Order: sequence, then C-alpha cells, then structure tokens
Amino acid sequence: MVWWNPQQWAEVVERTLLFSIDLVVTNARSEVLLGWRNNKPAQHCWFVPGGVVRKGETLQQACARVAEQPAGA
Repeated sequence: MVWWNPQQWAEVVERTLLFSIDLVVTNARSEVLLGWRNNKPAQHCWFVPGGVVRKGETLQQACARVAEQPAGA
C-alpha cells in the first residue's frame, strides 16, 4: 500500500476535478463490510463503502466522513 504525505494528498485533491476513496473495513475475524446496491450504476451488486473527497479535506477527514455516513448516502 502506498501512502501520500499530507502535502502530496492536498495537491492531488486540489488539482483533481473529482477524487474518491473506497474503504475496506474488516472486523476481528477478517470479515469485510459490504453493502448491497439498489440503484444504478452498480445495481444488484455488492460494494465497499466509498465516496467523493471534498476540496481541502485531509485523507483522515475523508475516511472518517465516509465511514460515518449511511450506505448509499
């Protein structure tokens, strides 16, 4: 896994029109959290939580917001 330093992250978010992240959330038994899509474009498919990164948002802020929001929000 490659992690960008905060300056690199800020530059990518600033220069990219639309940037998103996906989270792979596991529990103590290494089970992965998945959601079921009811709407298009990935209707009737399993997915991991994810969302758009907001301008000026740090990686930690984006991950925390995506993890806290309801599936499909």
